[in-house]
Amino acid sequence: MTPADRKKIMDFMDSIPPGVFVVIRSIDYNVIQSFSNTWRGDTSLFGSNNSLYHKLLKVGLLAIDSLNSEKSWLMIYKKDDPSFDSKISIECQYLRRLQ
Repeated sequence: MTPADRKKIMDFMDSIPPGVFVVIRSIDYNVIQSFSNTWRGDTSLFGSNNSLYHKLLKVGLLAIDSLNSEKSWLMIYKKDDPSFDSKISIECQYLRRLQ
């Protein structure tokens, strides 16, 4: 996944209307540069605190730093609704079924 690909994801996240439920799942467990430290590095291109890393952190993926190896993950959040607790599942073995 390139920085341009991650920017498309960021722009899509921004285009979602407030109050909408959003489901994100990983499909890139074996893609080069698909780990959180790479995403965070995009701030050198897009500005301070402006990366896919920061967008996911803002919507509640607080365990984002654990995405540092091949893992499957799933997240559900409600756009711009802090009263909804984001739901997250991260599996250490990428072929394991998410619970």
